[in-house]
Amino acid sequence: MSDSTAKVRSTKLTFKGDKKGKKRKRKDKDVGGHDSGGEGSDAEGGDPQAWVYPSNPLQVLGPTFIIHPTSPQSPTCITYEQTRARIVLHTLSAEEDGGGIGSIVPTEVNQVWVVTRIAGSATINLRTPDGKFMSCDQHGVVSSDREARGPQEEWTPVILPDAPGMVAFQNYYSKYMSIDETAGGTMSLRGDSEEVGFKERFFVKVQADKKFQAWGAGRSVVSEGDRKELKKARKDGNLSEALLDRRAKLKSNAIGKRDAYERQGIGTKAIERTSMRTIGGMMDILALLGRAYGFSVTQGLIACLVHRFASRARFSGSSA
Repeated sequence: MSDSTAKVRSTKLTFKGDKKGKKRKRKDKDVGGHDSGGEGSDAEGGDPQAWVYPSNPLQVLGPTFIIHPTSPQSPTCITYEQTRARIVLHTLSAEEDGGGIGSIVPTEVNQVWVVTRIAGSATINLRTPDGKFMSCDQHGVVSSDREARGPQEEWTPVILPDAPGMVAFQNYYSKYMSIDETAGGTMSLRGDSEEVGFKERFFVKVQADKKFQAWGAGRSVVSEGDRKELKKARKDGNLSEALLDRRAKLKSNAIGKRDAYERQGIGTKAIERTSMRTIGGMMDILALLGRAYGFSVTQGLIACLVHRFASRARFSGSSA
């Protein structure tokens, strides 16, 4: 074989005008063949079940794992005992994983708290797997036997900048949750600390899919088919109706779906059941507005109904 033939390298067959594909970035691997990214590589690599540390208070949401670094080898986990409906501090072992506290993940359902948050509020609620809420009274007693949430069930997560991954929980009375050692040597959970110290610092882990979840992710959810349908609706003169149908498909809006179903002749019994919560929320809003502007809920409801029938009359008159 000649030298010119030996230098020829076999490549993929390409044609003029073909677009070049993007090269995949490979992760650096150590000698053992494992990724060197650590915990952050699981979240960034697309593993939705990875447990990561929140970087701001708004990311403390969804399934949450709370542990206290009582000792490097034996940290303490805040666990809910379902049989007796109480909070138990369970000792974990960090030596099994070999990676310290950062490698510990929950192994039981009772070790996970479901964090919920009211939109626009800085406070959170810690819910057990069977629907009970963690609460703290004015004496600092922390319990988890209430099925309804109130001021005593509100907690404010405070990210500690000097300790990555650590969070302090402040209750309704501006006191902090802490680990307290009783006279018998056992550990208990309290909520009467005035300032943040070692006993008030907790490691908090949330799931990656809850941390990075966002509706639409800031992108416009419009396809080529949607553009064609809206252009056709504008020519036919029913653009408002098409926009309402699109809103009912994209977002679970009970009122928008009810209007769309009524135009299609579908029964309203099931729709009325699903929209009861929305109606209740509207009544609460009317009550708040009534207190602010000096009118009753009945007057506000009558005004809404009059506006509703007037808008429908205008819509039917324009379509006729």
